[in-house]
This record gives sequence, C-alpha cells and structure tokens, in this order.
Amino acid sequence: MTENKISFAVIVVTYGSFDRLAGLKKTISSAFDAGAVKVYLIDNGCDYDLKAEISQLFDGRVEYQRYAKNQGSLKGFKSGIMLALNDEFLQPDDYILILDDDVMLDNHFLPSFCEIKKSLIDVNKYVWSLYRVGRDKTVDARSDRNKNYYLNNVAGFSAFRRFSRVYTNRSDEFGRPFFIPWAGTFIKKSVLAKVKLPKSQYFVYEDDTEFSLNIRDAHYEILRSYNLKLNESSQSWFENDGNQESGYKLFYEKKTNPGRFLYKVRNSVYLGKNRLITNRTIFYMNIVIFLLSGYIRYGVFRKRSLSRLKMLCVAVHDGLAGKLGENADWKL
Repeated sequence: MTENKISFAVIVVTYGSFDRLAGLKKTISSAFDAGAVKVYLIDNGCDYDLKAEISQLFDGRVEYQRYAKNQGSLKGFKSGIMLALNDEFLQPDDYILILDDDVMLDNHFLPSFCEIKKSLIDVNKYVWSLYRVGRDKTVDARSDRNKNYYLNNVAGFSAFRRFSRVYTNRSDEFGRPFFIPWAGTFIKKSVLAKVKLPKSQYFVYEDDTEFSLNIRDAHYEILRSYNLKLNESSQSWFENDGNQESGYKLFYEKKTNPGRFLYKVRNSVYLGKNRLITNRTIFYMNIVIFLLSGYIRYGVFRKRSLSRLKMLCVAVHDGLAGKLGENADWKL
C-alpha cells in the first residue's frame, strides 16, 4: 500500500428474511464500486439461501460464514473480523471496513480518504468512523458528545447531565466521537489486531460501545470526517420518516417488539456499571428516575403498562447482575 493507493476489504453481517436481500445487494455493490478487494459476508441466521443469491452477482469475491440461527450482533461482527484477521490475502497495512446490510458506501470514498489523511501527521494512530447521513444524532455543527455525556447514564438518559460539560468543540475539521457503531468503522488490519474484542454476551446492542472503549484502551484515537459518508437504505426501528422517536414511547405504545428496547436497557446498565461509573449514587438515581419517568410519561394510562414496567425492571436487574445473552422472551 502506498500513500495514494489504499487496499481495503469489507465485513458485512446480514440476517432475517428475503426482504433484506435487495438492500444487502446494494451494500455489497457499493463496496466493490468504491474499490473494495473482498467482502466477508456473515449469514447470521438468514431464512433463505444467501450464498446462492449472492454468488450469482459476486462470484469469487465474497467469503461466507453461515450460522443457522441468529447469534446476535457481537458474534456476527466478531466472526467477520476473525475471517479478515486470519486471511493472509490481506496485508497488515490494508484496511478493513465494517458495514451493516442496509448502508451504501460512496464510490468516491477512497480518493476522499487519501486526500483527507494528507493533513494528518501520523495516520497510524487513528481509527476512523464514517458519518452515517441522517442516522447519527450525536453531533452538531461544531461539536461532539464527549465522555461526560455517557458517564453514569442509562440507555443514554441522565438527569444530571446539565451539570457537566458534555460537548467538546472541534479544533479542526475532524469529529471525535466518543462511541461509534460497528457500521462505518474503518481500521487498519494491524491496528484491529491490537484492539481487544468484547467478550460479554450482549447478543444485541452495546457491544460496539464496548469496542469503542477498547479502541481507546489500546491508545488509538477515533476520528470522523464528515466527507466520508454512509448513506442509509432503510430506517431503524426507532425512526419515522427520518425522525427519531423515543424508544420508551414505542415500548409502551407497543408499536414494535419489546426486545430491542429491553436489550438496549439491560446491556447499557451492564456496561455502565462496569465501565462508565464515576458516581454510584448518581448512577442508581438515574436508574430509578429512568424507570419512573418513562412509565409516568408514556405508560401510566395505558392498558397492561405495569407488565411492561415489570419487563423493564427485569432488564435492569439482569444488567446489574451480569445476566446477559439471548432472552427467549424478548422478541426482536
């Protein structure tokens, strides 16, 4: 790899029904159009013959790994990472880009990155996170959320945030997000090999948050250029016409399956207790306020809302107790 020639491979995790295939094809096509040399595709419990469908279009350039049942996001992305790290086809200075199955990479990605990194003295000390257009609400025009925003919080909630400086103004053109999702992580293979992968059995949610912490523990900095973009080809469960809705609201209105919110809360409590506590009193006060305020605002007058509150209490208890993994009662 030279200064102006970068080689990169892509990891994609997909799951679910045939309905997701069209978006997946767009994701893989956009990766190859942007210059990817290989795609590692993880079939995380698809209910159709994924390999047969994809091989017709990308024969020989896609390496597969299949799970008959959805193993959760951590095992899915971890499997793709291990395929890439163990593949001698990729050199230590090659890059690895992690993608969801519903995003599209800009075909000018490589030239843009080569131009951007010219302004950096030591490009090897950074891990990059691509900007997810329309999805990332953690930034504003001039600043990024910093560590204080997340300390002692529960699923992003803190009643005491107003007393801290939770945004950091940018000193240059780059964002410095504290946490990043799996999708959009762009990292050199030699660097990825040095970052500890999460071990906790989150199943879904917060595994990428722990990975972000581990990046910093390995003494790398996370950068984001808003000229390196991922475009969304679908909406998340908490989005409606491009706007984010409260997970609490959707949970009590029963407009979506409860599992996503319950896993989010449980895993956030677990990670917060183990990695993000600076004040135990504030942390536990946030838990109580989080449970009661959400119930009062969205659940108190709804039919069978107490049963939903009980589910949330179980999720919090499991997070505090470290009882993780898949919960068969939490439908996604």
